[in-house]
Amino acid sequence: TLADGVSAYKTAPKFSATKVEDNISVDEVSLFVKKRASDASAQKVSIPLKDGAFTDVQPVFTATDGSQDGVYTYWLEVTDQAGNVISTAADAKTFTYDTTKPEITIGTLTNTDPATGTTYKKVSVPITVNDTNIALDKIVVKDNEVVVANNDSRLSWTQTATGYEGTYTTSTQDITLDGNHRITVDARDNATNAAEQKSITFNLDQTAPVINAKIGETDIKNGDEKHVTGTPDFAFTIDS
Repeated sequence: TLADGVSAYKTAPKFSATKVEDNISVDEVSLFVKKRASDASAQKVSIPLKDGAFTDVQPVFTATDGSQDGVYTYWLEVTDQAGNVISTAADAKTFTYDTTKPEITIGTLTNTDPATGTTYKKVSVPITVNDTNIALDKIVVKDNEVVVANNDSRLSWTQTATGYEGTYTTSTQDITLDGNHRITVDARDNATNAAEQKSITFNLDQTAPVINAKIGETDIKNGDEKHVTGTPDFAFTIDS
């Protein structure tokens, strides 16, 4: 069994074995590890017996560039002093070796109604997280440092062959505060590799400007009818 009880690792996992029979030739107790569907032969690791118990062992993984990443099959073979061979190959287990960080991409703002520059009435932020060894609850989206739950109506996700694609849409909020928004995305895969955080900033403005009009010192409202003599003195101000 895997010594620490998890299924994905960014360093070589430790394996533990339990001695269930005293009549064992310890020279013939071995762990076999093989990359599923690619390795021609399995890596063999002898499991030594010390003080009446087996010592935890690790297969050898030297690459940290992703070249050894993948799903591995492992099994044990034991030969006792009578020459009986027991193999668990028919019931082999698997684990995932993963040294690659998830990759986050924030795309161009879509579904926008820009007023000027980076100011918008509504915004949809496209997000892509590439990592085949990641769960959705390991992806964290924040709006101005406030976590957006994955079941929030503003956030939608689709699982793809390479990870997840999502969209964060501000226009579906019940209450939207105008002002600057900084969207950040973090991700950590099942082997605890952490992605480089990505972010985007924009200004949200859903408040229509208000035009104030006066004739002299008298306010004019939409639809008002005023009668003046002489040349009227109009004044206008705009509250944005």
